[in-house]
Amino acid sequence: ARGPLVEGTRGAAVSRKLQRIVEVVGSLAADEEVVIASQAAGELSQLNVDFGSFITQGQTIAIIDQRDAKLKVEQAEATLKQTMARLGMKEGEKFDPLQAADVKVAKAARDWAKLDLDRAAKLIENGDISRSVYDQAMINHNSAQARYQAAADAINQQLALLDQQRASLALAKKAITDTVVRAPISGAVKEKFASKGTYLPVNGKIVTIVRINPLRLRPDIPESVSYTHLRPHETALDL
Repeated sequence: ARGPLVEGTRGAAVSRKLQRIVEVVGSLAADEEVVIASQAAGELSQLNVDFGSFITQGQTIAIIDQRDAKLKVEQAEATLKQTMARLGMKEGEKFDPLQAADVKVAKAARDWAKLDLDRAAKLIENGDISRSVYDQAMINHNSAQARYQAAADAINQQLALLDQQRASLALAKKAITDTVVRAPISGAVKEKFASKGTYLPVNGKIVTIVRINPLRLRPDIPESVSYTHLRPHETALDL
């Protein structure tokens, strides 16, 4: 026997997107992690953060003992000033090597010897002086020329030394800058490797900083789910 008839209605088929939900377990990880190390060797004289401290980019984390670095700057400055004093130079003024005292004296002696040689050359042509007198004038001129060249070379050597001393002073000042350790990113202190008074070598670890905004989720997605329910670049989770 047939069952009772059921009345129904017909309608157009509607296509809808169904949201697929996949529940997974995972862990939250920092977006970025940086190990902060010292650029200069020395005793850690100041440490401004602790485990769990929140810091901002550019904040001073620690300071290495600056006494040795400052002493080297003072020594470099003193050496530079001594060389400048020998040259008769003043800071910020343009220096002309030909105007150095030793060069000017040697140049005056060379010019005078040249005049004597020129006079001797004319006199010997007329037979008014002997050959020996002319030869002596030539020797005097050559000697004066050699002294002038030596004075000019000495000044150039001092100028080269001055450039080296300026470079040394710049390095000494940079060494002071390297004693100040600043945070490259904003975040929180995850690990602390040193304490105040600790001697740090170059590249000695001080703290680890993690950026906690945003956080990254590392889910453990089953292989069966990843192949059947997820596509590349698809949003898997919405936190």
